[in-house]
Amino acid sequence: MFKKYDYDHIIIGGGSAGLSLASAAAQLGVKVCLIDKNMLGGDCLHYGCVPSKTLIKSAKVAHQQRNAANFGLKGVNQTHSWDEIVKRISEVQAGIQMHDHPDRFRKMGCEVIFGKAQFLNSHTVNIELSKTWEKFQPANISTDQQIQVSAKRITIATGSRPKIPEIPGLKEAGFISNEHIFRLREQPRNLAIIGGGVIAAELAQALNRLGTKVTILEHHDKFLGRLDKDISEFLTQKLQSEGVNILTNTQVQKVTTSNIDKQIDLLVNQAPQILSVDTILIAAGRQPNLEMGLDTAGIAADENAIKVNSKLRTSKSHITAIGDVNGQLMYTHAANYEAGIVLSNEILGLPFKQKVEPMKIGWTIFTDPEVAHIGHDEASATKAKIAYQVAKFELAKNDRAQAEHSAEGFVKVLVKGSKIIGAQIIAPRAGEMIREWQLAIENNIPLTKIARSTYIYPTFGEANKWVASTHYASKLFSPKVKSWLRFWFHYRGKS
Repeated sequence: MFKKYDYDHIIIGGGSAGLSLASAAAQLGVKVCLIDKNMLGGDCLHYGCVPSKTLIKSAKVAHQQRNAANFGLKGVNQTHSWDEIVKRISEVQAGIQMHDHPDRFRKMGCEVIFGKAQFLNSHTVNIELSKTWEKFQPANISTDQQIQVSAKRITIATGSRPKIPEIPGLKEAGFISNEHIFRLREQPRNLAIIGGGVIAAELAQALNRLGTKVTILEHHDKFLGRLDKDISEFLTQKLQSEGVNILTNTQVQKVTTSNIDKQIDLLVNQAPQILSVDTILIAAGRQPNLEMGLDTAGIAADENAIKVNSKLRTSKSHITAIGDVNGQLMYTHAANYEAGIVLSNEILGLPFKQKVEPMKIGWTIFTDPEVAHIGHDEASATKAKIAYQVAKFELAKNDRAQAEHSAEGFVKVLVKGSKIIGAQIIAPRAGEMIREWQLAIENNIPLTKIARSTYIYPTFGEANKWVASTHYASKLFSPKVKSWLRFWFHYRGKS
């Protein structure tokens, strides 16, 4: 006899991963309970992707205004209002929030409950109901109580939060993270960013373009040093050329307050240095949200993530963990991808079990120009002992790039024979351009087919064709081929 549970599936966490899984499962007839302690939408909507890309667009327009003379335009207004930018961010979020409203998911068949979830055992969760979101609770629930719910299967999708380093005086002096920057009442005048990753790169460029003096404090010897060498060097030079100060090999010793400013004591290349700023932004990585009684449920985890296998199952086979909380592919689109794997394997029960394939998941850094990546870069291919060749096309040779005064960047593709094993792009539309290489890797499309394809002119996408075409040009236009053609067809052109 089957044991009776309250639900077929409990999903803890209403961010991108949880919402994607809840939506699909409920529409398939699964009885779903979706639990979140905050409003639905997760970090991406409230503190990450959506507000940051909205800010970046405002900063890009300001930068274009400042450089309008490059396009034959003079006298363009170059002022901006921080209040209006923050207002626009809130408006964009509000528009998208409608798609994540709890009533929408209830209409699909989900039970949506707001509160803090704690495991009582591997099938049962206690929910400490939220008073903050009381008006969004189900009508039959009183927030004065705690409730327990059980399910045959459970998915943990609780996401992550900013990792705050232990620095003497930091807490007392005050700091912000991506959870605060988009709601500041005043624009920072002088900003220090502790950490040198993607968040630092995007926000440093955007805020600098809006007039904030920005200094990035990077512990390692290179800014974005984990990325492809060409990309790391390009972005470092790009940000520096726009006025962002990047200090590498830098240790933050302590933080103190002096009048209205914060004083940061540094060791830069082992030399003491003092930096005075009015705002400190922490962008030193992410840590998973694990505080839900994992030990009680027998779920293995360490301080960095819940441990999962390639099918996203935890140490309890009926419990899966998707999104940032498993510490693997920490991107919104990857969270949706992982939700699809759980849907296929656990809910649909398809016989051929899907596995996570990291090399088929790309990413984009939304600087200007954008940076995008899929598969191997040169360092990982070398580490994997793959005999590869590099095909590279400079964006300066692309007609659309010249027309838009956006000729910085390149398309770089790694191949083994004609098999595409990786690609990196720096271009204004890199996030869209990389999808073609992702499809090629997913479907084993050789570089020769890309070279033979027809592209609309003039587009940035043509660079994808030209990187493939130029890779084969030396072979096609070789003396051997010309000699063969002269022999058979008696051509009389230049040897």
